[in-house]
Amino acid sequence: MNDVIAQARAYAAGKPAEDGCDSAGPVYAPTAIAARVIAYARAQLGKPYIYGGTGPTGYDCSGLTMMAYRSAGITIPRLSDAQYWFGPRVPAGQEAPGDLVFFDYRPGHSGPGHVGIVYDVPRGLMLVAPHTGANVRVQSYRDYPGGVVGFTRPYARHR
Repeated sequence: MNDVIAQARAYAAGKPAEDGCDSAGPVYAPTAIAARVIAYARAQLGKPYIYGGTGPTGYDCSGLTMMAYRSAGITIPRLSDAQYWFGPRVPAGQEAPGDLVFFDYRPGHSGPGHVGIVYDVPRGLMLVAPHTGANVRVQSYRDYPGGVVGFTRPYARHR
């Protein structure tokens, strides 16, 4: 936990990540809350996708996003479809680290079925618990099958 808090403080101070995960290079969080969200999610890298999982041993996509925001003191809904309607919308191209990115909005559903945390905007990367059989990882949101449905910024709701 101390490592997560130290990384969150580094992000909040505008310092690049120094935890050995260089797949995305330095990432700067726009707020202290976004820094905590990202630090929590990064600390979960490598943990397995578990359907319905909210940690600490594994996560599904919305369980990871919910717990990352909870670590920053913000309660968001449990499921991706409800998370989509919770935060203010962010236009594509204006997303920032810590925002949520959504996918898989099918006809007849109440919202998107998949969510990740924007991590590295210039490279189009997110932190995500992708699917059964995979681990929490850094993955492209620009190349995700079906494309991005939208972005939200849950922490802006609490300003």
